[in-house]
Amino acid sequence: MISVSAQPNQSIIHGIICLQTLAASPVPVGCRELARQVDLPVMTVNRILRTLMYMGMVVQNEKKSYLPGPAIHVLAAQSIHGSELMNRALPVIENYLPVNHIVSVGVLWGDKVSYLIHALPEHSFSQSLLNNHLFDVTQSTIGVMLLSRMKDEEILQLLGNERFDEVKEPIDFARINGYASRVHSSPQERTIAVMLDEKNHAAIALSRLHIRDENELEASLKSLYELRDKIIGQ
Repeated sequence: MISVSAQPNQSIIHGIICLQTLAASPVPVGCRELARQVDLPVMTVNRILRTLMYMGMVVQNEKKSYLPGPAIHVLAAQSIHGSELMNRALPVIENYLPVNHIVSVGVLWGDKVSYLIHALPEHSFSQSLLNNHLFDVTQSTIGVMLLSRMKDEEILQLLGNERFDEVKEPIDFARINGYASRVHSSPQERTIAVMLDEKNHAAIALSRLHIRDENELEASLKSLYELRDKIIGQ
């Protein structure tokens, strides 16, 4: 969490939240539904959407629902081009592939994890940039790793008591061991994650790992750390 000494501009915050929520939606969203999702008055959201339409960030379809407009694609391209993290990570991960497991890079967005890169073995590398789904932070190994870098009071504010209790044990594990781990339905299939970039609060993970013993776990961690170090230039 970032603390600020000055009062933040709520109008800008609300506009960005509306734009991010709309961009993350797999389907067009009406004004009232968007207002419900972001918990803002309909009149406020309507005014924001009209401004975003004027800028070309959103457009309306024939049903008067909203979806990303042409200007948001320009913003997306500019963001990737200007991202030091993405410019370092993309060529390294592309050279690392193909492998028989998943490689992911993710960041926190509220109580969700947004995957900047999600490279599946069965997909081309270009598709790894299109798998930008939002996942509940408590259900994501990358999410647990990122939460482990926050203070408990910050996590409580973000998740509430019940959801924090669900992830407290794996968060403590990540703090002690320096990596997060999740065992899936198959006891031999696991995901491991480590911090990638503290400044951008990003983490990297390998998943669909078939780990049978501690030696294989150590080997997988070694591969993950080596991949991380290549990205950050160590």
